[in-house]
Amino acid sequence: MTPIHASWDERSVVPCISILSGLSLLVQWLLQTRRNQSSEDPAVNVKTFKLRDISSGSPLALMRLVGVIVVASCFAVRFFDCHAVVNLYMTCSMVYILCLLLAHLLTTSLRTTRQVYIHARLLLFAVFTVDAIRNVWPLTTYTQSPKDLPEGQLLWVRLGAVTISGVIIPLVIRSPLSSATRDEIAEETASLWSRLTYGYLNATILTAFRKKTLLYSDLPHLRNVNHARNLVRTSFPTLDVYSDGKNKSKSLLWNILTVFRWEYVALAVLQAFQICLGFVGPLTVNRILTFMEGDGRNSIMQAWFWVSLLFLGPFIRALVSQWYTFISTRNVVRLEAILTQLIFSHSLRIRMNDPISQDLQEGPKTGHLVGRINNLVTSDLSNITSINDIWLVVLFSPFQIALSTWFLYVILGWSAFSGLAVMLACFPMTGYFTRMLRNFQISTMKKSDARVQKVAEALAIIRMIKLFGWEPKITKQITTLRDEEVALLKKSKKLELASNNYNYLIPLLTMMMTFGTYTALMHRELTSSRVFSSIAVFENLRLHLRQVLSIIPNVVQGKVSLDRVNDFFIHSEILRDSERVTPQSQDSLLCAIDHQDKVGFLDTEFFWSSDDTAFKLRIHGLLLFEPGITLIVGPTSSGKSSILLALLGEMRHRLLHEDSWFHLPRGDGVAYVPQKSWILSSTVKENIVFGSNFDKERYEKVVRQCALSEDLTRFEDGDATEVGERGIMLSGGQKARISLARAIYSTARVVLIDDVLASVDARTANLIVSKCLLGDLMIGRTVLLVSHNLALSGISQRILHISLDGHTGPDYMVSANSSIPKQPRVFDESTSSENDIPLQRPMTSFTRRLIVSEAVDEGHIQWTAFKLYLTNLSRRPTLFWIVILGAIFSNEFMLAFQSWFLGYWSAQYETNKASEVSISYYLGMYTSLMAISIALYSASYTLFYFGSLRASRVIHRQFIVSVLNCMWRWLDTTPTSRIIARATQDMRIIDGPLALSVKSMLDLNLGIIVRIGSIGIISPIYILPGVFVACAGIFVGQLYMTAQLSVKRHMSNAKSPVLGHFAVAMEGIVSIRAYGVQARFLDESLTLLDLYTRAAVIYWDLNRWVTIRSEVLGGIFTAGLGAYLVYWQAIDSSASNTGFSLTMAVGFSSMILTWIRMLNNAELSANSLERVLQYTELQSEEDGKAKIMPPAHWPASGALRVEKLSARYSEDEPEILRDISFEIKSGEHVGIVGRTGAGKSSLALSLMRCIPTKGDVYYDEVLTTSISISTLRANISIIPQDPDLLTGSLRENLDPFSEHDDSDLYDALRSAGFFNLESGSDGRQLSLDTQLSSGGNNLSVGQRQIVALARTLVRGSKLLILDEATSAIDYKTDSVIQTALRHELDSVTLLTVAHRLQTIMDFDRIMVLDAGRIIEFDKPSTLLQMKQGLLRALVDESPDRESLYAMAGMQCPVD
Repeated sequence: MTPIHASWDERSVVPCISILSGLSLLVQWLLQTRRNQSSEDPAVNVKTFKLRDISSGSPLALMRLVGVIVVASCFAVRFFDCHAVVNLYMTCSMVYILCLLLAHLLTTSLRTTRQVYIHARLLLFAVFTVDAIRNVWPLTTYTQSPKDLPEGQLLWVRLGAVTISGVIIPLVIRSPLSSATRDEIAEETASLWSRLTYGYLNATILTAFRKKTLLYSDLPHLRNVNHARNLVRTSFPTLDVYSDGKNKSKSLLWNILTVFRWEYVALAVLQAFQICLGFVGPLTVNRILTFMEGDGRNSIMQAWFWVSLLFLGPFIRALVSQWYTFISTRNVVRLEAILTQLIFSHSLRIRMNDPISQDLQEGPKTGHLVGRINNLVTSDLSNITSINDIWLVVLFSPFQIALSTWFLYVILGWSAFSGLAVMLACFPMTGYFTRMLRNFQISTMKKSDARVQKVAEALAIIRMIKLFGWEPKITKQITTLRDEEVALLKKSKKLELASNNYNYLIPLLTMMMTFGTYTALMHRELTSSRVFSSIAVFENLRLHLRQVLSIIPNVVQGKVSLDRVNDFFIHSEILRDSERVTPQSQDSLLCAIDHQDKVGFLDTEFFWSSDDTAFKLRIHGLLLFEPGITLIVGPTSSGKSSILLALLGEMRHRLLHEDSWFHLPRGDGVAYVPQKSWILSSTVKENIVFGSNFDKERYEKVVRQCALSEDLTRFEDGDATEVGERGIMLSGGQKARISLARAIYSTARVVLIDDVLASVDARTANLIVSKCLLGDLMIGRTVLLVSHNLALSGISQRILHISLDGHTGPDYMVSANSSIPKQPRVFDESTSSENDIPLQRPMTSFTRRLIVSEAVDEGHIQWTAFKLYLTNLSRRPTLFWIVILGAIFSNEFMLAFQSWFLGYWSAQYETNKASEVSISYYLGMYTSLMAISIALYSASYTLFYFGSLRASRVIHRQFIVSVLNCMWRWLDTTPTSRIIARATQDMRIIDGPLALSVKSMLDLNLGIIVRIGSIGIISPIYILPGVFVACAGIFVGQLYMTAQLSVKRHMSNAKSPVLGHFAVAMEGIVSIRAYGVQARFLDESLTLLDLYTRAAVIYWDLNRWVTIRSEVLGGIFTAGLGAYLVYWQAIDSSASNTGFSLTMAVGFSSMILTWIRMLNNAELSANSLERVLQYTELQSEEDGKAKIMPPAHWPASGALRVEKLSARYSEDEPEILRDISFEIKSGEHVGIVGRTGAGKSSLALSLMRCIPTKGDVYYDEVLTTSISISTLRANISIIPQDPDLLTGSLRENLDPFSEHDDSDLYDALRSAGFFNLESGSDGRQLSLDTQLSSGGNNLSVGQRQIVALARTLVRGSKLLILDEATSAIDYKTDSVIQTALRHELDSVTLLTVAHRLQTIMDFDRIMVLDAGRIIEFDKPSTLLQMKQGLLRALVDESPDRESLYAMAGMQCPVD
């Protein structure tokens, strides 16, 4: 018997790993069994281990089984031949692997399958690795041979089987589903090779290629791990500083690193691998040229090994680099979703207080805070995600420099340290440039913020701008801010140029010092192998340093944004979830417990600002609100709205003593109707139901009780009608009633109503009072009703008065008594059609959408978009392009010539002695070439980037002009968020990334031509392969771009709804918190984030797809050229020419990748250009016809004549005004009344030419269609229903363009009744320097209306239109205002749309509208004599009937 040899070698590793694998699986099985036995869940204890038919396995899995059997057989045969114990161990290991694979095939348990599958793959790869080291590696050398060569053919059979089983099949076999409950997703089931090369995207790309576009439904679904809900669930416990009710002390940066800790560990490892693999190229060039210099003598490795590394090195580095980028971009997408949701979640719980002014009056100030939040989720979030991983580049810079220095030391000796010394000496200057760039960036960001804020503010009040004819002036203001921003950008570009040139010089100076030291001081000869390999290292070092120095400002900027977001989380004041503030003393605590189900206060003070002069609401004594209606009254700016907001917890509070408390029970729900209606951009029905369970009977009753039946009849789609952004399609009264209906439909036991009746006519108000407030749905509810209408006291159980100085309490509350009318007059039910509710109409097969979906273009970017940019780079575009292209081509030629010159220098040592080579001459020549190159680069850089800034400035102006002069209807159908997105993120891309991409494309195109030409000079035959590779790269790029453009468009369009949802929530934050629906809005945000993330994930993955394929093309070209130069042209070519050709080839290969990426980046960046172009071609309000210039004295009077005027909101909608004709004399005061929706506001818009009209309108005998719209609107003043104010001082609101003296402004304020609010105001003073927040939110609605009225009076127009201008003002102040208007505007034609009949009953004439027609138009006294007249019906319904008849000069008739 032959003895068994116990020899040990590399193969012994495999049995050891097999033993560890078996023990590991055994321990896992025992632990799982123990957990199952200890579990109380019977479902866990059920035996789930089942077998399945082996035939269900894939062919590849079965093939792998066969391969393992073959390998095991080979080891067994070898064991019986030589009796080496290691072969026995290998046989046993292969049998163990076979058992694992069988378990993987036969077991249905997903957990078991995954475990054994991983172990089997690792063991098979270990077997392959051992065999490769023993038998493949020796083949690459001249000195070694395979160790198992005596096995003969058996060796190659085993190697083939183990390669197929351990490498090829594991790479290409599909992975099992990560979850048995989820549908198959390509990325989850893709093979390892498909994941490494992103082949799972092939189906998506081919779909795009066939269809020439991608629909959103064509995009791959999100993996479960990328869904926003899962991201929030896993990250919020760490990131949310209030997730556990405690303010965490960790910084946001540390928390982010904690959440993504394993991802960052993987990125750090991959970054280290990337750096190491970056030296494979220089090493390969050095070894090939050394081989050629010595004709193969003394070479250890085969030449083909180094040639193959020309392909494998870059390819493996590309795989590592793209896997690094894959992890990084996934982090970006996930972090963006997480932080967006985190900011949104935190915004829903913070106190909306704006520190802009200490002159805070009544109402919450949200101006700068809302603007700050918007910046956090756009600019700051972009800055944070942009530095997601680049800090690793900075962190690994010492490692890169150390490896570079070591490599150069090996090649060039201690001269490498002289170069390192030069590099270190240059670093302080780079720090100076970095600080300067940071300062410029901060200044530029401030200017950019100012411009964006102005644009956002202009869009928020764009309708007011158009009504006032301010478009040219606002355009000038925005253009001025833009010019200031561009001026700073120019300075920044100059500094960037200086910094880039300096950073470009550092490696060149280092190289010159190294070569000079090596030749002049060390007296060594430069060889081609040393020159070109060191050039490659210096180039890598130059690119790395440029990358590091370019991203340092981004890192600083990202850190600033991180600190801003962190400060927002840590230091913003939040509203706690508590329902009440309880007293500290025991007696008062017992009292509070007794009233725990009541709404009330006890000795509490509320305020918005702690400033002594700011408004304060003081409740003295125990104030309780019992079930029933409590009417809250008081003068304008006394704090009526504030008492509701105080109950809701929106105001700060101060307990006057230890027994104080206040309480709003939320257990049974709270409903809130704000004074300024908050309407969602959805249907009428969705606004009313507001996410509650739909109850048809209750819904129909609410519609009737809120007097919405007749309005829904007029809507073509009934309650399925979309109301537009902020309810733009609704009148003020309709918005108010929908807001009321929302509160009534809810089942909340506490209902807070803020002056809802101010926006509706008397008849509608009577219907609401009788049917809604006194209806069955209000029984048992506690209702707090704020109103100026004292007649409502008849339906109230209690009346609470608030003094002008904000004091109230139980002493200010009275019970309703019999001396007050119990109920206002109401319409006879038989005269209304309220029982006929037009819900969504069954005859309509579809519902028309008001807000149209954003257009998604197909195919490549339109040439018109590029033309818009390229033709605006210079006033003389032809000369500009000749100079630019000439400078860039010359620079690329000089760069190639520098490389050739170094090779020429090194070749001199081959034909001459070292002492005969003039070092000073060659160093001087090289320095001159560098200086010329830098000069050419600087000229092309400066010329192009200054031209790009000119183009972006022109485009921005065209965009602003187009938007400000667009059709009124376009504003109704386009959300503001879309315009904001173009004014911010798209313009930012045009300013920077687009210019960079276009400039890079020019550099690369000419650089590729120069390199192909250089290769062709040395190796003419290789021009054709170069052209072929370039064409293949173009084809791959076209495949990629067809898909990526569609994805980019979907990604851009998916971002706007996220921002829009954010804006809507911030606008209605008080209502959202009052109804307690924060969770629903957060859930909607998660859904919108998923839509964005789905496009963002595929966007980044497509970049990886094209990069891998570009690297493969470049590697094939370089390796092929290397093989040709080494094996076919080696006899005719010198080492220097070979090195030059390889350098050009490596540069060409990398350029292909960069060229494809930059071409795609240019087209993707041009998507922003295309989006902006869409909004520069909007239809203007002007019809394009020639307009006359009216006389200089026009208008001399306010005479108005209208003939057969008809109007509609758009061409495809029914008329809202029908054949209206009337004439108004100059100085005449005319009131306009009618039911809500009768066309009163539409008439005002028609006179201003805001909507399409037919007929003729003559203003002071001039046909309004014959003059420009801006001229018309500049001479008419109007105050719309919702007053818009600007952020800034009161003076800037009254006189935005500084055209009047302060005395004129004070006169206007006095006439508008502004100073009537000052009397008895507890020392609170308002002046022209008082700062107003965005929209005037730090003023009450009544105060805003007064400021808007004063602004209109400043204009001094001959025709003044007031559209419910004083609806939110108390009767006393309104009376003062009307008296002032009658006396001071006696020569001004005044048209007043009013629901308050007291406002207009003493006017010269009254116009009554109904259904878009004039029903009555005459003197009030005449109309009141018409027994069947509509005006008389409105007056008879009013509780102020007698006083109205008296104002008209008539005696009130007896019923």
